[in-house]
Amino acid sequence: MSIGGAAEKLVSAFNLVVSERPNEEAEMSNCKSAVCRTRDMKKDVDIACSNNGKRNELEVHIEKD
Repeated sequence: MSIGGAAEKLVSAFNLVVSERPNEEAEMSNCKSAVCRTRDMKKDVDIACSNNGKRNELEVHIEKD
């Protein structure tokens, strides 16, 4: 097989696609985690807005995060 031949280019491209899959899975996992954290924060804010006594607790919790 010559350098830069069609077969070598195909193998190289295939290896590139296969090696990107773990990165894609990790990024998707990070995205899902961020969505869950955002939903939790929204729930905390909704609770705090409906109950003024909990506002200070929420503020402390958010500052810790």
